[in-house]
Amino acid sequence: MGLLNWLRNLWFTLLASTRYAAIGGTAGALLGLLALWLDRNPYTAFFLGACLPLGPFYFWFSSARQIEKQLATLRQWHARKLISQDEYDELRGKALRWYAERLYGVQASASRYQKPKRGAAP
Repeated sequence: MGLLNWLRNLWFTLLASTRYAAIGGTAGALLGLLALWLDRNPYTAFFLGACLPLGPFYFWFSSARQIEKQLATLRQWHARKLISQDEYDELRGKALRWYAERLYGVQASASRYQKPKRGAAP
């Protein structure tokens, strides 16, 4: 029963995590279980499994193709009235700001993607 409880707890923890934490946790858990089966140190295997996939997935999630897909999805949601104009503007601005920070650094995107306040003089 201990392993089932551990797997259930891991599942709910991963569901509540960010992409990177979920990827690292899943890979770490899989390598940890493999290490137990191979009679190796599961802690070292978990650490390696949690760290190794972060680099490749960082580049995958911050690629131009992925941001294009995300923006297209937001556009579709807005067209189907699943999100309001304000929500669309906010989510689109956050996505573009996140992407710009990955490419050019935080300082480069700080002023460009700030949403102007409605009714404020330019």
